[in-house]
Amino acid sequence: MKNILSIVLLIASLTALYSNSIISLEDCRTLAIENNETYQMAKNKIEKATNDKKATFTNYLPKLELTGNYLMRSSATSLTLEGGYLPTFNFNGETGELDPNIAINPDTGTPLIGA
Repeated sequence: MKNILSIVLLIASLTALYSNSIISLEDCRTLAIENNETYQMAKNKIEKATNDKKATFTNYLPKLELTGNYLMRSSATSLTLEGGYLPTFNFNGETGELDPNIAINPDTGTPLIGA
């Protein structure tokens, strides 16, 4: 029991010696200001007001945006495919299949080709 008590007292005395340090008055003031919540809140309010003022002045001046596009198409380029038109299909939701996209003559029911 004496050993445990002596170890506890030794540890307590070492921490007490470590925690005691001399601080000047200026250091005390600096620590008090750094840890003062009211001071920090006021400092943050000033910073917010400064940023709001800057944001207001950025919207004060008019804005100008420019965009441009350029497209060059050679006259030698052909936009048609050799062999005619490619077939297209429409999706039939009832059957789940693709139906050919063909123009049909309503009178005869035959497809219109080359119309």
